[in-house]
Amino acid sequence: MIFDNASHTATGSCTGVNNASLAGLNLSGTSHKDAGVYTDAWTFTDVTGNYNNTSEPVVDRIGHWTTEGFYQPVDMSGAQIVWNTVKGGSTVPLKFNLSAGAQKKTSVADVKNFGVFPMSCVASSFDSAIELTTTGGTALRYDGTGGQFIQNWQTPKTPGQCYMVRLTALDNSVIDAYFKTK
Repeated sequence: MIFDNASHTATGSCTGVNNASLAGLNLSGTSHKDAGVYTDAWTFTDVTGNYNNTSEPVVDRIGHWTTEGFYQPVDMSGAQIVWNTVKGGSTVPLKFNLSAGAQKKTSVADVKNFGVFPMSCVASSFDSAIELTTTGGTALRYDGTGGQFIQNWQTPKTPGQCYMVRLTALDNSVIDAYFKTK
């Protein structure tokens, strides 16, 4: 199952002798909404007295969306930080895609937020978020012609500073990119 912003509960059934359907299976503690892996317990309480009561763990999974981007002109990293050098005060188009399985996400409501975090240019830790400023009165949008989301970010004007830009999707998956102003 992939995140769909709805609560989901594990399903199951109990059968007894001669494939008789048994009441008493309780899966109520297995409800989750957010993407993640959860270990929960199910219980079986026999109301007839013919079977042993029992409980066991069950692993529930709600998958994250697939994130793609940021695309050029942003250089993305694999395991290592890649610094994108940009002129302070310039505009950087942050282009990306989100999908839930085969379903391509196209609503700006599928984007939870963007954060810009000042950080050391030599370390990998970051500080509290600062405001993300857009240019020319633009806003986050989905470009149907290009088939991608676009957020035009106006970089902070101070030269020699480093920042991490983080996109957080509605399912809490993220895309990070790193910038240094000149």
